[in-house]
Amino acid sequence: MARKDGLEMCVTAAVALAGATKRAEAGAYDSDDTVVVTNCGTGVKTSGRLGEAARDR
Repeated sequence: MARKDGLEMCVTAAVALAGATKRAEAGAYDSDDTVVVTNCGTGVKTSGRLGEAARDR
């Protein structure tokens, strides 16, 4: 999200987005469905806990 749209997400929202993306790729949603993932935090709060590998990905 940060690289594509410039929006840094909290870890839990990023996991939810990854799950929704995988479900979309598997055909779980119709083409006219709207999927909403709520980002209720920011990555800045948790990025220090993720370690270098996660931040550099």
